[in-house]
Amino acid sequence: MKTILSIIGFLPALLFGQNPGTGIGEWRVHMPYNRCHFLAENSDKIFAAAENGFFAYGKSDGSLEKLSTINGFADGEVNVLDYDPMTDKLWICYANSKVDVLYKNRITALDDIFRSNITGNKSIHHIMFFNRRAYISTGIGIVVYNEDRMEVSENYLNLGKDIVNSTLPIYATAVMGDTLFAVSGKSIIYGLIKPNINLADFNNWTEMDTSIGSKHIAAFNGLLYAEKDSMLQVWNGSSWTVKYDKSFGTVNSLKVHNNKLVITMDKIIEVINPDNSSNKMQKNATIMGLVDNNDNYWYVTMGYGLIRVNKDSTETFFTPNGPNSLTSFRMLNYNNAFWVSSGSYSLEYTHTYNMNGYNIFKDNQWTQNPYKNSNIFKGLHDFTCMTKHPVENRLFIGTQGKGVIEFEGDMPVNVYNNKNSTLQYFTWNGGGDRVDSFYYTSGVCYDK
Repeated sequence: MKTILSIIGFLPALLFGQNPGTGIGEWRVHMPYNRCHFLAENSDKIFAAAENGFFAYGKSDGSLEKLSTINGFADGEVNVLDYDPMTDKLWICYANSKVDVLYKNRITALDDIFRSNITGNKSIHHIMFFNRRAYISTGIGIVVYNEDRMEVSENYLNLGKDIVNSTLPIYATAVMGDTLFAVSGKSIIYGLIKPNINLADFNNWTEMDTSIGSKHIAAFNGLLYAEKDSMLQVWNGSSWTVKYDKSFGTVNSLKVHNNKLVITMDKIIEVINPDNSSNKMQKNATIMGLVDNNDNYWYVTMGYGLIRVNKDSTETFFTPNGPNSLTSFRMLNYNNAFWVSSGSYSLEYTHTYNMNGYNIFKDNQWTQNPYKNSNIFKGLHDFTCMTKHPVENRLFIGTQGKGVIEFEGDMPVNVYNNKNSTLQYFTWNGGGDRVDSFYYTSGVCYDK
């Protein structure tokens, strides 16, 4: 199955007349910021990384700032970002393996991993700080930066022992005592951090445990927390104990920040304090969380952006204005606004259950599915083709599923199917009891 994707990215300023902050012939970037997967905090801001952009929330003034190449950053698609309070530096690692370091409002670009001629997947998975060193976990091993000199000080590559000089992907690292631990997805390995030990030599690494699906690790209060055999387990120096089994879902992140460990899993979040007391919250679909320097809890999700849990347990959502999806199937100027259908269909022109609906850009603001809770949209998905009436102020959006929607102005007024039109439905058999009726509308237009 394949969906048709394009980035709702660059809309000419002259399309919309006057556009504050954008001159004639200039461009603006329009990205969704609701699907977040990483967050970090420095002294005055909370940073969140979304699918194809990232942004900052000002803790003192409540501002939301979109960050991109327009601000001088190397890219917009962030894999990892984290802050080292010892050096006051925010590290931003992109999907293309480029790295930016933000320090006192100055950006330093580091492209050593990006330019490396080592073959293999150079994706960056994690960053950990220890003694003014940044340990970057990548698909080819561990790259260590000296944060004062802003240069690579060591490379721990080719750590695979199955074949000499074989690449071993590293997903995360942690330091406990004088030992550097790393998880590779199938094992936990460790090496001693001592002047006379060369960790670039794979012979100086020891396999601690083989493990299924081990991609997260953190050290806190003399204990090692790790995803091991798809469960969260704790190492006390001599044995492993299961803390959360598979019934709590997958381990999404282990983050040590402000002297607290935040454990984020599919079905539970736990904050462990320095005295080993803890607080637990039942949250679903949470990707990562942290406790800020004012003792507020923040988390990100793939759908609701950046969220703060207030002292009274209520939640406040922070997301820069934008469309709700990268998918843009059709674009149309209608009713003094710019409409985008954000559905899709497969290569066989069948449904994909894309629930993104549609987005409207008007008066320099995006509105996402303004009537999504209306009964008229019940069961609708895969919003694709669009056309407007040549005279009257009416719009029609075809779906790859449940009919054609009619709008009068911005208001949805009707859904056409075989009960009130000549549309014919298709009976789809997905196997077993999965039988349904669909109206596959690949195009709509008015005749002349």
